[in-house]
Amino acid sequence: MSEATTKQQQDEGWTKNDQTQEPMPSRDVTARALAWVCGRDTGVSSKRIWARMMYAQPDRDPFGGYPHDPDDFGRCYRLLKLIPEWRPRLGEMAAEGSVWEALAGAWDELTEHYEREHAAAGGRRWGWSAPLLYERMKALGA
Repeated sequence: MSEATTKQQQDEGWTKNDQTQEPMPSRDVTARALAWVCGRDTGVSSKRIWARMMYAQPDRDPFGGYPHDPDDFGRCYRLLKLIPEWRPRLGEMAAEGSVWEALAGAWDELTEHYEREHAAAGGRRWGWSAPLLYERMKALGA
């Protein structure tokens, strides 16, 4: 774990697990994370983010576990809106593979596409498309 990550975790009120001495998020982050993972707005890629941020073992996915389309990206986006403390750590997703590395590196740009196209669709949850987001995701290897 990098020194920067450790400093950030201290700033966010992280503690150490008494038994393993692994860092663990504050109760507030943990409560939001557990409520989210028990909810219905989840998918393979967003659960992959959840697992990495919670130091849990992710489910194996033969398709890479990264967001493949705007719907997948949207679930990841909403997870990071719910738990913004995780956004600065998104670079850790590079450990999941080269596509995750590319997506994490371009996350701000992808978020801009998502927000712009979602707003243009009137903010609907279903029945809208995001061709610019999809095109950029594909260019990054998704």
